[in-house]
Amino acid sequence: MDSRLFKEKVIPLHSQMYRIAYCIVANQPDAEDIVQDCILKLWDRRHQLSSIDDLNRYCCTMVRNHAIDHLRRHNGSDFQDEHTLSNMADSTSSDSYMLHAETSQQVKEMIRTLPNESRKVLCLRVFSECSIDDIEQATGLSSSNIRTMLCRARKKLRSIYEKM
Repeated sequence: MDSRLFKEKVIPLHSQMYRIAYCIVANQPDAEDIVQDCILKLWDRRHQLSSIDDLNRYCCTMVRNHAIDHLRRHNGSDFQDEHTLSNMADSTSSDSYMLHAETSQQVKEMIRTLPNESRKVLCLRVFSECSIDDIEQATGLSSSNIRTMLCRARKKLRSIYEKM
């Protein structure tokens, strides 16, 4: 693949690659770095790309794997829902801030009770506002499996909330 074909086929995938990375890491600079690294690796491998049947899927898988590796390096096995939830506090009143912080802590605890994969899917859908297709590409799960996990996670959270 020459540079012209690379620009025509790989560069247009940048925004899709970014969405996948952002859905996983929930951090704009990290997502941009991950996509940049992937594009550089694709550039280095550009002569081998012509033999790949589905370049879009190849790029999305590469970004997903790099983003997951990034999370493992920086966050251990935990998903970054803590960061997302902690950014929700924008209240100016100290009373409402304390109430919000307490509620946020309760939500965090409820989400922690979910299985790791369900927690990840729920956070991608709710906090990162990823589509089912983006979650499918980010996690490698089927869309029906994602919908089932979301439904079960919501039911479990609802049941925990009702017991409180």
